[in-house]
Amino acid sequence: MLQRMKEVIDQRTFDDGLFRQLFLSKLPQQVQAVLVSFHNNALDELGASADRILEITKSSNTEVFQSKKSLKQPRMT
Repeated sequence: MLQRMKEVIDQRTFDDGLFRQLFLSKLPQQVQAVLVSFHNNALDELGASADRILEITKSSNTEVFQSKKSLKQPRMT
C-alpha cells in the first residue's frame, strides 16, 4: 500500500510526517497497534513491516475460515 501511495503523489512535495500519518491511518487497526512500537523507523521500514503483518494476518484468517468451514460440514448417518 505504501508503494501505491508514493506512486499517487509522484514528484509532488508532501510533508513526511503528514504522509506517514496518512499511510498509518489507512491500515487496519490491529496493524496500526503493532506499528506504534516502530514509530522511530523509516517510512519504508514501516511499509515493509505492515506488509509482513498483513500477510501473517491474511494467512491466519484463511486458516481459521477453513477450520470453521470443515466443522460445519454435515455428518453422514
